[in-house]
Amino acid sequence: MLSPTFARRSTRPSSPTLVLGGLGGLSLLGYLIINFIILQAPPYRIRPRSKLFDGLPLWSTVTHWPLPVPQTNAAGLLLLLTASALAFGCYLAAIWFVRRVPPGPSVLAVVLGFTGLFWLTALLALPSFDDDLFMYISYARVFTAHHANPYTVPVWTFLFDPVLPYDDLIWRNSTLPYGPTWAYLSILWSWLAGADVVRNLLVFRAGLLGFTMANLFLIWSILGRLNPSYRLVGLVVYAWNPVVVLASQAHVEPVMLFFLLLSIYLYQVHRPLWGLVVLVLSALTKFITGPLLLVYWVWLARNRWRTALAGAVLVSGMAVLTFWPFWQGPEMLLRLVRDPTNGQTGAVVPGYRVFILPGFLAVVAVVSWRRNRAPGNLVGAWAVVLLTFAILLMPQAYAWYLITLLGVVCLVDSLPMILLTLTVCGTSLLTWMLLLVGRYYSEPSETVLRLIHWGPFLLLMIWFAWRYARPQLLLLRRRLPAGGRHEPA
Repeated sequence: MLSPTFARRSTRPSSPTLVLGGLGGLSLLGYLIINFIILQAPPYRIRPRSKLFDGLPLWSTVTHWPLPVPQTNAAGLLLLLTASALAFGCYLAAIWFVRRVPPGPSVLAVVLGFTGLFWLTALLALPSFDDDLFMYISYARVFTAHHANPYTVPVWTFLFDPVLPYDDLIWRNSTLPYGPTWAYLSILWSWLAGADVVRNLLVFRAGLLGFTMANLFLIWSILGRLNPSYRLVGLVVYAWNPVVVLASQAHVEPVMLFFLLLSIYLYQVHRPLWGLVVLVLSALTKFITGPLLLVYWVWLARNRWRTALAGAVLVSGMAVLTFWPFWQGPEMLLRLVRDPTNGQTGAVVPGYRVFILPGFLAVVAVVSWRRNRAPGNLVGAWAVVLLTFAILLMPQAYAWYLITLLGVVCLVDSLPMILLTLTVCGTSLLTWMLLLVGRYYSEPSETVLRLIHWGPFLLLMIWFAWRYARPQLLLLRRRLPAGGRHEPA
């Protein structure tokens, strides 16, 4: 377990449920503004996806209500940033508050009740900036509707597909960039949804919501064994986070996190080989959890080398079998190992990240070599790896990459880890809103985005360094001779 532990202070508020309910209500207001008001503004109304507003009675009704939809770019950007800040500020206040109240049934009911409302707004949100979700649907339809290989045939090949007009132009020339675990899931959901665009959107959202709910159950179960007193805080850290609320039903990360959490649970109940198998399914969903698979296997090999050897054979067989139905030569693998921001075949780590990668691999090597194999230490090691990835290698404004980090960090009761993670979440949420959601209102400069992305984190690191260095300097000062005193000749 990482240290120091985030100390709690006991307080006796007059009504914990009322305070927490107020914070939840304000957060809900922020999500309603983002999901139902911002997306009706003129820059979104001119996009092809606005034609889908009549595809669901709720959307049609909401878009005909006299809501205060911003009509200018300045008003739209201000409302977007205000709603985001409101949701994130209430989230931080809720974390602070639940650490200081007894985790009774009424408080838990408020947390779970508002969690359900938050996720319901995301499930039913207007379909205006679900860029990745339409991309997922298009990739799956390459197989289900056109009987082609989504790993080798680009989406634009089928110009008359009903989903294509709503897909993001940037991705039409690309092929499926995820592992076979996601391929099989998305193909299943696409087959269930058929050709209707709105039905596809809702089925994919509902499927991702199911994994998100399963993640919440696994977090509760893991903390029940790992740190029961931290259960309620862990739920709030994950479930009330705006990145999780706004992005978990439009991105593949909840599926990847589900298998990752399940592997932790299996490790806890002394099923390490099954934990390794499940962790492979996570890495075969999206390859970001591959380093965690390496950490897990090294820990296993240092303590149970026979089990690790059997696991390596099993893992290799799983990878071959899952890829086999789609296999069309080495070119397919080269398409997979590319950076999502430029689409260049084989460019998994382009640009300046090439120089940062050795540092990241060094962190993976260090945490892999720890001897203590307790579940809490494994979780802490994974949290360090994922946080290092988020700081050094995560593409700017891709805030949904943090969903996996949050699902692991919520299991770690550590002040430095929590503060660093929440800082990265806050800056990534802001850059996401500015660069991707608010891009129709304004285009912030690269300098501004870098200041937002790195500024708060660097200030926090300076504060941590000073907090650590100050006691050491005081101790050194006491050991030095007093100024002005000289030994007699």
